Amino acid sequence: TVPPLVDCKSQLSDTPEDRNLAAAVQIFCAASLQNMIGHYVNPKFQANYDRLVDAGWIDEAYVSFMGAAETEQDKYVGMEDMLVQSVHHFSSRPVIVVCYTDLCPSE
Repeated sequence: TVPPLVDCKSQLSDTPEDRNLAAAVQIFCAASLQNMIGHYVNPKFQANYDRLVDAGWIDEAYVSFMGAAETEQDKYVGMEDMLVQSVHHFSSRPVIVVCYTDLCPSE
């Protein structure tokens, strides 16, 4: 399995950004919402992540998320794909897609 980027047990550095992240993580953990913070990089995109990240952060990016039910998946996967293609075509910034279900696109 791929380890999450951050979780309730993460030891973060003492930078202002990491202090803010730690505070946010603790709020989620105290509310028993651990499943909402355990994000990881899909191994297919690890090289891209490594190229873009600087000291644990990506300076600028578009962020989107998916969490559709199986019956809605085809509709939302298509819209997400169009969003990603549009960002790749018209922007120099990366797009990060956070997926909250197992029904995420593979590309």
